[in-house]
Amino acid sequence: MPKNPKTISTENVEKDTSQPSENNEYFVVRVPKLRFKDSPLSPLWVILLLVFSFLLGMTTMKLQYTEETLNRAIAQAPQAQNEQNPGSVLGETVNVDAGSLPMLGSEDATVTIIEFSDFQCPYCKRFYDETYSQIKKDYVDTGKVRLAYRHMPLAIHPNAQDAGEASMCANDEGKFWEYHDTLFESFDTWNGLPLESLSQGLTTLATQLSLDGDSFAECLASNKYEEAVKEDMAAGAQAGVTGTPTFFINGKPLVGAYPYDTFKTIIEEELKN
Repeated sequence: MPKNPKTISTENVEKDTSQPSENNEYFVVRVPKLRFKDSPLSPLWVILLLVFSFLLGMTTMKLQYTEETLNRAIAQAPQAQNEQNPGSVLGETVNVDAGSLPMLGSEDATVTIIEFSDFQCPYCKRFYDETYSQIKKDYVDTGKVRLAYRHMPLAIHPNAQDAGEASMCANDEGKFWEYHDTLFESFDTWNGLPLESLSQGLTTLATQLSLDGDSFAECLASNKYEEAVKEDMAAGAQAGVTGTPTFFINGKPLVGAYPYDTFKTIIEEELKN
């Protein structure tokens, strides 16, 4: 250290009062010289830390930009689907029948909804979880809407065909809709089962509904309703169904698990007509 060290102004700097200075306006600062050989940080580590800090800063800026862009897109997006003209989400009227399964609702209902669905489809489950019960409460149970279910098991869902057949075995004992509800509500218990365990899993669900387990298992093992499920699939393909869920509301197709308000808008429009 030189005998006459430089002094620096203490303006905007906290003073070190541990060693008083002869001149109250200045004090001496001793800065240790950084020697990498005495430090755990090598020049390479310092460079890496600087690069990391730079990349972290760039990533943070990018995330902030992305969030701001997303927020602007949301703010500028069109109105929600339930505020749209119903015609903007409906296709042209198609001639499609309700199939062989029992329908929910009054025979005198003004509106008929035919759903082509797949018990293993996550979007079909979303419709069941978020929309189905409200439609049933407000429109089916009040006699305004009649609801039909038809099978459309997709090839990407290996358990869907058997689940569809199982629902028809449940229908032999008059409990199609109860089993329909159970399949969606117990989705996680059978969805991932290997094929060799699937029949037992589906039979267990049947016994929970007080169905005859032996008769149900025999029905399922015999593939009694394999062709019936495939007939639904053929009817869906002929009507233009390419994905699930697809709904035909008085013959007009609505593709996808739309929220309840969209269905409400369409149903109310159909009731007026």
